[in-house]
Amino acid sequence: MRKFRVEFGSSSRGELDIEREGIFEVVDERELVRESLLREFNNVREIENYWRDWYNIGDIEGVIDFIIGVREEELEMGIDEGYILSEERFFRVVELR
Repeated sequence: MRKFRVEFGSSSRGELDIEREGIFEVVDERELVRESLLREFNNVREIENYWRDWYNIGDIEGVIDFIIGVREEELEMGIDEGYILSEERFFRVVELR
């Protein structure tokens, strides 16, 4: 298991505003994204409904794949602003040792 401090926030006018944080113990990045989504939304159905409307992604696994893919692309471009959760929401992680 890996332990992370996760910061949740919003992005407005190019600034990242942290609103709350939590500690997650997860096996891998997929589980980290899943648990973060569940903290942001009430349940899997709400996640799927939001993402279906926003990006036409209809299942939780597709949402997780998309979020991880965006994160990888941003890192390749030298952008490190965390993971997206929704149009204006994000989370950043710091691995704890």
